[in-house]
Amino acid sequence: MALDKDLAKRAQEELEKKSGGTNFFVRLDENETKDIKVLDPSPSMNGIWFVEIPIWWVGKTKITSPEFAGGSDVVQKIIDDFEKDFKREGKQAEKDFKKLCEAKHAWGGPLIKKETEYWAPILEFQWEFNDKTDEIEGIYDDNDKIDASLVDKYVVDQKAKVFSMKISLANEINKIATSRGGYMLTDQADGFNLAVSRVGSKRDTKYNAVKTDDMPVPEKYYDLSKDGIDLVKIAKAQIYTEEYIESVLANYFYGEKLEDVTDSDYAYPELRKKSEEKEEEEQEDASPRRRRGTAKAESKEEPEQVSPRRKARVEEEEEERLAPRSRSSASRRKAAEAEEGPAPRKRSLIDDVDDA
Repeated sequence: MALDKDLAKRAQEELEKKSGGTNFFVRLDENETKDIKVLDPSPSMNGIWFVEIPIWWVGKTKITSPEFAGGSDVVQKIIDDFEKDFKREGKQAEKDFKKLCEAKHAWGGPLIKKETEYWAPILEFQWEFNDKTDEIEGIYDDNDKIDASLVDKYVVDQKAKVFSMKISLANEINKIATSRGGYMLTDQADGFNLAVSRVGSKRDTKYNAVKTDDMPVPEKYYDLSKDGIDLVKIAKAQIYTEEYIESVLANYFYGEKLEDVTDSDYAYPELRKKSEEKEEEEQEDASPRRRRGTAKAESKEEPEQVSPRRKARVEEEEEERLAPRSRSSASRRKAAEAEEGPAPRKRSLIDDVDDA
């Protein structure tokens, strides 16, 4: 039986409703291909079509490292401080610390890890094709040339988005960008699209990028005052204060309670406010960002089947991990000061940015 395209379109509408509407970030799922257009880099990207975002995962909480904004690796610094605290308590506490650092999710991935995401500003397309000619339907003007205004209806959500990718796919795209004619990659009028794909899973995952159609797109997506996006501002808006980051790690290592997030927990509250307004326009459900430790995991690593015995063991270890230790962070600092003298004033992220 042949595919009914009308039924498929209606099914897609229902799926989008059930999934919460549009999404500001775009990622490739397993065995998926997307047609995209890479947009011009904003001035803050210094002429490079992508930005590198250093991030940490602590349990299910994603932390954008202040390194991105010129600060230090706060997460690593706090982990190092906590390690000293554990060592002061003796050999068993030191073993406990090592166990926490090496702990894994039930599906096998590490609970604490650092990685780099690569972001690019893009348009994503969902085309309709002519059944007879297999050409994109309705994008040509009377002179048989592609009209950017007619292309616009195929831009998903009529919004520029953030394409988050692994380094392997970034390498594939950059090979195209640096090849003959690749400098036109982001051009609004004479640039070209890419078909990006992901095949396989886990260690067997492979990414690919192929140059496709030369395609003009509306100028509004290149205007930051209209529908354009600034990746640097979006990333900085996600950076937490050092105090907030420490509380996330204290929850993981000591089981200390985490309070609800407030505006003061972000290092750049004004950028955060603008980012949230943008997210609301995109109809993205921002509730996972309102509670610590409950953010939707953006990693696309696939869980593997876990035996009941292993699952029970992991759950038991998780309960042990979350059980509060006998001494709070405050008392641990006092013990450290008694042995090493008073600690210097803790530098804030703003100090690091001002020095940069």
